[in-house]
Amino acid sequence: MKKNDHIIFLKEFVMSKGLGQKGEDLAVKELVSRGYKILERNFRCKIGEIDIIAQEKDTLVFIEVRSKSGSEYGLPQETVMSKKKKTIRKVAEFYLMKNKLQDVY
Repeated sequence: MKKNDHIIFLKEFVMSKGLGQKGEDLAVKELVSRGYKILERNFRCKIGEIDIIAQEKDTLVFIEVRSKSGSEYGLPQETVMSKKKKTIRKVAEFYLMKNKLQDVY
């Protein structure tokens, strides 16, 4: 690594984090406009993170937001691999247990 490579990496990381935040903000705005109630944003535990936890009527929804600046590497939903899906499932189960909702949903 050259002397200033870490600065470029940091800049790209911050830019992608900014894009991710904008994507999450847009997702929340869209969900609310469709009648969803936002319960949590960026819910974290030791297992991992879920970007948005929302409720639509009597359905709890766990949402992973993917934001991309272009389509050259496929669609956003194509970037959620099986490992991430398993993590989301485990974090969702933890959320249900933590909030004593495992028998409700």
